[in-house]
Amino acid sequence: MKQIITFTFVILLFLGLTAQAQHHDSVSSFIPDKTDAKIKNAFVQASLFFPIGTSGRASPNYHYNLSLNIAEGVTGGIRGVELNGLTGISHYINGVQINGLGAANGEVKGLQLSGLISGTSHLSGLQISGLVGLANNVRGIQLNGVLGLANKLEGLQVAGFVNITKSVQGMQLAGALNRTKSLRGLQIAIVNVIDTVSSGIPLGIVNIVQKGGYSQWELYTSDIVNIGVGYKLGIRKFYSIYSVGFNFIEDRLFSAGFGFGSNWVISKNKKYEFQPELLNYFYFPTDFKTIRFTSATQLKLGFVRNFGKVGVYLAPSVYVSIMDKKDGIYDYKISPVRAVHKRESSDNKLSIGIGYTVGISLQ
Repeated sequence: MKQIITFTFVILLFLGLTAQAQHHDSVSSFIPDKTDAKIKNAFVQASLFFPIGTSGRASPNYHYNLSLNIAEGVTGGIRGVELNGLTGISHYINGVQINGLGAANGEVKGLQLSGLISGTSHLSGLQISGLVGLANNVRGIQLNGVLGLANKLEGLQVAGFVNITKSVQGMQLAGALNRTKSLRGLQIAIVNVIDTVSSGIPLGIVNIVQKGGYSQWELYTSDIVNIGVGYKLGIRKFYSIYSVGFNFIEDRLFSAGFGFGSNWVISKNKKYEFQPELLNYFYFPTDFKTIRFTSATQLKLGFVRNFGKVGVYLAPSVYVSIMDKKDGIYDYKISPVRAVHKRESSDNKLSIGIGYTVGISLQ
């Protein structure tokens, strides 16, 4: 319920800022262009809310070095500092604008700070918003508590929850989701969705590249996962790996794994590939009753031979496993191959081993 109330308030605030602009025949027409010869310079103005202030209804016809507004500030431009208790509307900001709730501006060069929503057509500098940041073009840094929206990003965009842009040249960082049509740089989030990757890497648990992406299924056997099924998703030079498996040679165990990998073509005819991968597995008994923490981290150096869309691969590997002690027993047995190094304590056992993976892949 609280989330619904908060979201509703944000929407109402944004609509309120828009309505203010429309009430004055839109920001672009109500406020003279900054190059307009009729616009005048003034050092300072102060107001309760527009038009109750030292400049009255004339404030949109002035540039100010200092603008102080208890509630709402409406100016032709700021070449210095503007402080607004609630909201600010201006054709451009060249300096610093701080708003208790939100702002709608034509252009910002410098710093725009708002408690809830910041909106600008062009940003060159830093935009910080408690909830939502909106900008047509960003050249600089956009920091938002919940949501970041931009058409073209050149720089850094950070949001606590979601970033949405049309193109990225730089870096996107979000707590949950990054969405862009074109990526040239780095994306970091739980989920990254991109139409095309010109250059760069999406880094997340799920990376969906709609054009030119990399996806592959595999069926494999290894020393620490006797039979497993894996799926790879992302781009060829960096992808996520999801795996489930079953062990039966030693103890009967289910396994679930996640990791990252990279695929490099090493022959001109594209038949041979080098595929280094790093995965972490967790193991569970088939009855899920007596669960003792057991995990293994595996580094694989795979060599692939392709036959059309089907590939056969062999991967020498090294693993490090950690197994908790429970009821006087240290571990499940996950590998028939003897570990090359073991170290035991009163709580757990660490093992290092050398192994293999053999599999078939389908692109």
